[in-house]
Amino acid sequence: MQKTSVKKILIINGNPARERTTFSAAIAGNYMHHADKAGHSVKSIKLSELAFDPIQHEGYAKEQPLEQDLITLREAMVEAEHWVLIFPLWYGLPPALVKGFIERIFVKGFAFDFNGLYPVPLPILKGKTVRVIITCSMPNFVYDWLSGKPTNKDLQTLFNLCGMKVSGFTIFGSITETSSSAPNRYNGYFEKLRELGTSGT
Repeated sequence: MQKTSVKKILIINGNPARERTTFSAAIAGNYMHHADKAGHSVKSIKLSELAFDPIQHEGYAKEQPLEQDLITLREAMVEAEHWVLIFPLWYGLPPALVKGFIERIFVKGFAFDFNGLYPVPLPILKGKTVRVIITCSMPNFVYDWLSGKPTNKDLQTLFNLCGMKVSGFTIFGSITETSSSAPNRYNGYFEKLRELGTSGT
């Protein structure tokens, strides 16, 4: 059996909920448990606990200084080799908090740069990998075939721009976020998390 290489992993929970237990939190905790058990170095951050303005008020025409929590998060992102981004889909879209995190963090000088001659951004985050785990109330086949997986496509474009390799998109459908405990039908999802956490992918 091939030995799994030890990785530095950062889990980013993008669920905005602060006062209730969510399936996103269960995913983060389960992944972290198995990754830690396998010997990986794992950190976990909840975006909902960070103090930052998710709005890029002037677009990118003017630099918007990062809040201390975003500076700390960015340092953790630089240190980690592999990221795990977790969030629910609401009305087929990521929560505003996740979009705000992307707009504030993935900026010139951190995720990409320009050399003044080549019009396409030069990626800065080469060598890093990311796993995106999405929960949604719709069944997986609805997200896959009827919606066209727009969130997957958007994030794939973003990470390609930064030079990152996407390990994969894992979709957990038919989820009820208001449930504080996972029913038996979710057991297959937790088995998948065991595989991902153990392998660090």
